[in-house]
Amino acid sequence: MSVIDLFSGSGSLGLEALSRGADSLTSVDQQSTYIRLQKSWLKQHPGNYAYTGYPITISKYFKHHTENFDLILMDPPYDFQLTGPQWCTLGGRLNPEGFLVYEFASRQPFEMPLAADLQLYTEKRMGDTVLHFYERREG
Repeated sequence: MSVIDLFSGSGSLGLEALSRGADSLTSVDQQSTYIRLQKSWLKQHPGNYAYTGYPITISKYFKHHTENFDLILMDPPYDFQLTGPQWCTLGGRLNPEGFLVYEFASRQPFEMPLAADLQLYTEKRMGDTVLHFYERREG
């Protein structure tokens, strides 16, 4: 399973996927400190991990990289809003049987743009946090 962790921060979501058997992890966060922290964690926990970290914005990442992923993890700052075209890009980077997991605050209204070719699979609520699990829209 190929995983990309966008707005990865400390990397806890992506690194957990890697430790549970993901084949590869791509981590993207514009703060280079977080990418260095993730690399440090991997050095302290040796394994046969396929990890690549990018200290850039997600827009820059997708402008220069064309890979698709089985799992897209997104935990952006709660006040951050992706644009319609950014959602469309994400939908196009998800493998046919893959999932995109998007975390946001329950107080933050959110609706997936129709053009993104993603449909809500399920929703989980935990206090003020909401997780939306999306899959590719059929047809």
